[in-house]
Amino acid sequence: MPETVNIDSFALPLPVGKRILYLFVDHTINCPTNTGVQRVTRALANSLSKRGERVRYIKWDSHGEQALLINLDERKKLAFWNGPTVTGEDLEIYLKSDCPVTLIEPKLTGENHWLIVPEVTHITFQQHPVTLDLIMWARRTHLKVGFVFYDAIPLQRPEFANMADKHATYMQQLLLADEIWPISVWASQDLIAYWQHQELADAITMPKVIPLLLSGESSFCERIITPTEGEPLILSVGTVEPRKNQVALLQAFDSYCRQHPNTDWQLILVGNLHPAVADAVHSLLETNSRIRNLGNVTDEKLDELYRSCAFTVFPSVSEGFGLPILESLWYGKPCICANFGSMAEVAEGGGCLTVDTRDLDAVSKALSQLIEDKNLLGELATQATTRPIQSWDNYAALICDRVEKEGNPVASIEKIYYWIDATIQFPKNTGIQRVSRQLSRGLMEMGLTLIPVKWDQTNARFHHVTLDELNFFSQWNGPSVEMWHDWVPPEIENLSDWFLMPDLPLNLATSEQSQLIKYVQGKGLHCAAIFYDAIPWKMRNIYPLHFAQAHREYMLELQNYNLVLPISFYSSNELIEFFSAYLIKPQILESWIRATPLAGEFIESPRIMENTLSNSKSIHILCVGTVEPRKNHETLIKSFALASQRSPVDMKLIIVGRRTESDLFERIQTFMVGKPIIWKEDVDDAELHLLHLDCHFTVYPSIEEGFGLPILESLWSGKPCICANFGSMAEVAEGGGCLMVDVQ
Repeated sequence: MPETVNIDSFALPLPVGKRILYLFVDHTINCPTNTGVQRVTRALANSLSKRGERVRYIKWDSHGEQALLINLDERKKLAFWNGPTVTGEDLEIYLKSDCPVTLIEPKLTGENHWLIVPEVTHITFQQHPVTLDLIMWARRTHLKVGFVFYDAIPLQRPEFANMADKHATYMQQLLLADEIWPISVWASQDLIAYWQHQELADAITMPKVIPLLLSGESSFCERIITPTEGEPLILSVGTVEPRKNQVALLQAFDSYCRQHPNTDWQLILVGNLHPAVADAVHSLLETNSRIRNLGNVTDEKLDELYRSCAFTVFPSVSEGFGLPILESLWYGKPCICANFGSMAEVAEGGGCLTVDTRDLDAVSKALSQLIEDKNLLGELATQATTRPIQSWDNYAALICDRVEKEGNPVASIEKIYYWIDATIQFPKNTGIQRVSRQLSRGLMEMGLTLIPVKWDQTNARFHHVTLDELNFFSQWNGPSVEMWHDWVPPEIENLSDWFLMPDLPLNLATSEQSQLIKYVQGKGLHCAAIFYDAIPWKMRNIYPLHFAQAHREYMLELQNYNLVLPISFYSSNELIEFFSAYLIKPQILESWIRATPLAGEFIESPRIMENTLSNSKSIHILCVGTVEPRKNHETLIKSFALASQRSPVDMKLIIVGRRTESDLFERIQTFMVGKPIIWKEDVDDAELHLLHLDCHFTVYPSIEEGFGLPILESLWSGKPCICANFGSMAEVAEGGGCLMVDVQ
């Protein structure tokens, strides 16, 4: 069995924490030619390496169902056709034999390592397409995944019917990536349209699709920046096949030659000849000596042809991009190409004569124009030499920028419109208000720009918040007024802005909540919401019917958000269970609903890091939380009464929390008579801190919570807590410091 090698023993020292980009080159290192996809793969590899990125070239091992580092012979093949030069580091990393190398799973906590796939993974020398296997390997290895996407042509052209099913499956599986980088806006639109119509995907279920247009840089020479008059020679570069439409070009040129029998002009084709058009091409070659087909040529020969031609023609009717167009312009040579699709997109910077290449007469007219109108040819040549053309280094930089932004989400967010409407109307600072205040402060301290908003019900739009309202929000350690950004109306053109709902918008009617989301989406904002719990609906037997129903409608409204952040894994599961009964595709919920447990920091008081048990001769027990049925205070008081009878020392119970129901209040008051129980309904942060310091331990007897902040507040104050051994309370308590029991 071949030796398995740990790559870390061969890697040269590199900066700690620097990201690794795993570049998939499986097909390129085995392909005997260097067509479009291979050129992109090699050029990207070369530019990433030149940028100093930590690049590792990988292939697929179908037996081990994993990616492997390529070996040294394969690394040398990658360097062909101006691929990345083999370095001393490569000699150490990729070894000196064909020994398979097991890729060590990166230690990725907090790192931003990526699998980048510039190949079309169903076009492979493997026995089966590897797209899904490769993505699943990346997920197991905790890599983020980015694919270059070229086109949907196999689904659109009859000559590719034999690969249409594979390509459709490939496009479907791309839904599992983190980002897709189509090579043109046209290709991007095709991919999204396919997902929407064939996979019923939407903005929530689709990965990010960011068109990154390819470079037009030629590896053969420096860019030609001065127009040069070429020979009476027309060049057409590209595989000779039906969609490339060279037969129409040959027919148009042959027609010109018949009309001008003494012409000196020649037409040269460069590219593999597809059997589907071979007979038509050979027929025209036999009858017109001014037409030649050179097939594949060396880089040196292609460089010579570009330099000597007067202009080029790229007659294709279907492309994902159209590299030969820009390659022609790189040499300062005008190009005739299509006035539709990605070709028009590439051509719009100048230097091209665009026509409907599906129309033979239009192609014939364009040939005549450039052959006979030297002024037009010269004007286009000037445009070709002066228009901006992106380099491969620029293209690699765009991909690195996407990687950087995904690794640093803060950098990709410009403004957050932050909802404070409900909090500024509530006179207390209970759990939700606490989250709203501290979350806004934390986001600001991370460097994010927050704009406070409330709702203008009359005009159904955001309204700026007043100074008095911001001053109120700053209480209880909320952000100071100066930390907020000045009011700026949301603009649909800015797609990097977000709307964040940290509150329960139950101060709005259901119809108004729908209006809010429509307004936000209409402004092009991404929408995120903090989700606390499903309790009012789940426990609707103890809540007023209208309140439970309103909470149900609120939860349903969350399906219109791009991202929902439950405050615990328990709450996340509750919401997923709720939505599974309503959504068409419940299997996509976990990609949209992402549990984000709350912090346990209480900045109004320092964390107690040592034992501060009270010196009191009696045992002081503290219970913090709104007094309502699910908080289970009646059970607590009965248990306390029983424990007091059995305890050899005196005990005192202090309950802190506002009342919600008169019936419950009266029952608890009855239970408290004659017992050492104190109920404080109105306590500020300073007094609550002193109560924590004075107690021996706390009790949190709640039977249903979205999180359980009082548990962590007790631990923050250095005091143990008795709480439930189920639900979110167990989730919060499992780190230690708690006695978990069945509180029911």
